Amino acid sequence: SGQIEAHYWLEEGDSTKAPDIMLNHYVKLFGSVRTQGSQKMLMVFKMIAIMNSNEVCTHVLEVLNARYKSEEFASKGSDTYATNVDSMNFNSKTSGDDSLGLEGKQLAVLQAV
Repeated sequence: SGQIEAHYWLEEGDSTKAPDIMLNHYVKLFGSVRTQGSQKMLMVFKMIAIMNSNEVCTHVLEVLNARYKSEEFASKGSDTYATNVDSMNFNSKTSGDDSLGLEGKQLAVLQAV
């Protein structure tokens, strides 16, 4: 739903784990937003091709919902937050697993950040 400069680092000698992504196709990125100078960039830990167009539509709807909820919160104040906090958590997990599907060295980098 937007554009940002992103950096995906491959480990030396490990080019076989490079994601099979085609140019000008949608992807799902997992990473960390960094600021370098005055420019924001994304440090990518994991990249997955989106094969189902429903994922793109769902993402757009989630973004719109988050925007409208934040506008409602800003106009009504903090009382709205308590009643609507559950509707803003699209991907909440109850298991406490914050690995985002990462494993091995990728997970170690995420935990270090």
